[in-house]
Amino acid sequence: MQSQKEIFRHFIGREKELAIFREWLRNNSPEAPWILYFHDALEQPEKKGGVGKTSLLLQCEKLARDIYPDIVVVRIDFFNIADRDGLTISDRVASALEAAYPTWQARRYRQQLPAYLKTIEQGKENRDEVRSRLADALLADLSGLSEHLQEERKYLLMFFDTYELIEQNPVIAVLRFSQSFPDDYRFEQIGAVVAGRNQLDWLQPNWRDRESEVLEVALAPFNEAEMQQYFEQLSTVDQDALNASMQLLYARTEGRPILVGLVNDVLNRRVISIKALASISLVQFEASLVAKINDFERPFDTILLYMAHTYHRFNFELLHWLFESTGMQDILFGNDDTILKQQLLELSFVRRASTASDDFVLHDEMRPLINKYCWEKLDPDKRSRKEISKYVISYYEKKLTSGVLSEELRQAYTVELLYHKLFFDIDSGYGFFERNFSKAILLWLSAFARSLLLETNKFLSALSTEQQYMLKRYEAQLLQKEERGEEALVLYEQLEREADPKWIEKQYTDIVYEKGTCYYQLSQYLEATAAFSEARDLARIQNNDSDYASMLNWLGATYQRQGQLDTALQYFDESIAVHKRLGNRNVYTSILTSSGSVYRLQGKIDEALRRTKVAWRIRVDQFKQGKISEIFVGWSLNAIGNIYTEIDDLVEAEKCFQEAFDIFARLGSKKGQATMYNRFGELSDARGNLDESLEWYRKAYISALGGIDIESQINSLNKQGHIFMRRQQLHEAEEVLTRAVKLAQQVHDPYQQAESLIDLVKIYKQQGEQEKADQALQEAEGICYQYNYNYLLGVARKGLGDFYIEKGAYQEAFHYYGEACRFMALYNSIKYNKFLRNLNDTLIQIPSTQIAEITQMLIKYWQAQGLEQNFPEFIVLCEEVQSMMGI
Repeated sequence: MQSQKEIFRHFIGREKELAIFREWLRNNSPEAPWILYFHDALEQPEKKGGVGKTSLLLQCEKLARDIYPDIVVVRIDFFNIADRDGLTISDRVASALEAAYPTWQARRYRQQLPAYLKTIEQGKENRDEVRSRLADALLADLSGLSEHLQEERKYLLMFFDTYELIEQNPVIAVLRFSQSFPDDYRFEQIGAVVAGRNQLDWLQPNWRDRESEVLEVALAPFNEAEMQQYFEQLSTVDQDALNASMQLLYARTEGRPILVGLVNDVLNRRVISIKALASISLVQFEASLVAKINDFERPFDTILLYMAHTYHRFNFELLHWLFESTGMQDILFGNDDTILKQQLLELSFVRRASTASDDFVLHDEMRPLINKYCWEKLDPDKRSRKEISKYVISYYEKKLTSGVLSEELRQAYTVELLYHKLFFDIDSGYGFFERNFSKAILLWLSAFARSLLLETNKFLSALSTEQQYMLKRYEAQLLQKEERGEEALVLYEQLEREADPKWIEKQYTDIVYEKGTCYYQLSQYLEATAAFSEARDLARIQNNDSDYASMLNWLGATYQRQGQLDTALQYFDESIAVHKRLGNRNVYTSILTSSGSVYRLQGKIDEALRRTKVAWRIRVDQFKQGKISEIFVGWSLNAIGNIYTEIDDLVEAEKCFQEAFDIFARLGSKKGQATMYNRFGELSDARGNLDESLEWYRKAYISALGGIDIESQINSLNKQGHIFMRRQQLHEAEEVLTRAVKLAQQVHDPYQQAESLIDLVKIYKQQGEQEKADQALQEAEGICYQYNYNYLLGVARKGLGDFYIEKGAYQEAFHYYGEACRFMALYNSIKYNKFLRNLNDTLIQIPSTQIAEITQMLIKYWQAQGLEQNFPEFIVLCEEVQSMMGI
């Protein structure tokens, strides 16, 4: 492909598509799609590609600059390995905007970047947490820029080419897994143009329910008139002879720009005559046409072959290295590099790389064609290509060990090196893949891991059966890291059905554990419990104390999610003991904090405070010693504050939350700040300041948007619903609670889903929508019984009791109050005693003539449940109220 200037001069057709782009660019309606997606109209996979998407994107860029001279353009090409990382993309965005607006800087983002790079190097902190803070910082910086842009239009335009290379895993191109591709950075003045071979899959999680955000445009090949126009502008052969054969050539190329361009190249170089070319059969045309590259004059034939095999990157430094290493340097004699490069770029299928470098590459559709129709004919045993790969390997190894490389370039070189290691020696290359993939997974480098996996999959047929099994397991591991547990489980189940039993036996313990983490991620707790229990037993048999302790921790967390607090605590305590013996301080403090939360839920406040404060103190010491990030101290303070909130010690709670907030703000953690805004809202709510509380909750919601913290989003919506209900603003309450339910379903958060459904029951009843109320209650109770959410069951019963009290239906009301007390007795003593006080206060408010009958009903209910021995306070309360009111 030519330079940009030449593309603009020779750009053919696409008037319809360019008109669509103009209209899309100028459409500033908030409801208008902000993403424009170009894809191939042809459906046959073997004919996809080469329809001129890259040229169209460049022409769209030119038009955008004509319409808005100050528009900022960021170009990403997923053919380039480095471009497949959300960090690289965000860095390009920040740099481009800084260059366009010299008075603005991505200050917060630049401050956070060293911490992220340090995390990759040292692994002291969860890389995903640090990367989220990096994303938060960029959002904050862009928010400041957005306020100074005057017009309501697109100021930032992003072009994404070769989308098909990441379409199965677009999450790698954003900064956090909870964000969808493309990332809008919450920058209202942004537009994205994406080009890929295939139509979008609207069932894929990334695109689900996003039809309104995207305008899809199918790109057909050239029609015959456009093909003729192309030759008129670029051909140097006799135009009349070309026109005479136009129909024959069009039938053979089908108007595909990649083949039309190559026809022009071979004719211009006089490699074949028009008559001979047009006489090739339809079936043989593509193969014969591409094979003519072998007949190009030297050194072009050899350079193009080397480019096709070298693959990812090509420049004259690499060209001279390879020619000198393979004894081909003489064929360059008398050629100037600059002139030679220009001549190469005049070919229709050679283009400059999209990176800011001297690299030039083959069109991504032409490379496999040359390998198939040229190399296979010249080098059937791959001996020559293996020799080239050997020297490409030495080139990259030298690059990786000399000088200081950016992390982006180091990863790109490693992936490019992997391809040639696999080609040269499949077993050695596979070992290289495993070492780098394991490191990438450990450091949560999802984009790097995905690129390594993509390259290795190209050699799938050459791998041994066991290597193929292992590759599928690695794919499942990565999917779980990317929070795509359902897809990971499909791969594990395929392995269990298809893999050799002996291989499964070797990997069984790891597979069981990995499946458990997927089940946990999907809130399938029964399956998770079974998996972690089996993995624990296997670790014990194998005398693997570290894995044994890890499985105990997972079991504790799983039982806690199911509301089985005693069992959860038992597992946490066992895990704590083993980790203490092993000296694993980081994990030890994490489990101490988790067990403290369990004690809080049980109402055992002293034990809860003791554990969380010890964990906090250890973390403070570790932070001062430079062993962990201060972020962990912040989360400990959050846990302590929650305990003080439980016992209504709002002063101490506020101290903890404020100190935690200061840490999160200092580190730029939007997730931490969103959590604290919700906490401040709870404190204001407890003090009766509803207006202030609502503002905090709204602030939490806004801070959590953009995939920052969906849990905080749901919590905020739920708490806003509570405020609106207390104000009798039922329409507003229904709206936010319905959104909370939908979000909770999407992220597999059954607790918050049930909590919001219970609130909706109250609203529907007040609005007289009994059918909706019954449906919501049935759904909520189903969740609560499944996961032993006794607290929520108690809250639901109290809500029903309150409804009937207002109606004066005292029998029905106290029936539900009795059930509410039962569930709270099973939950914890603090909530149980609070509900008893509420029962006492409500009893003495009803007509005295009904007290005796109702208290007797309550006593009989309590006895029927077998609770009189363990929870006698309920019966004592009923008897005393009946006795004292009987005067």
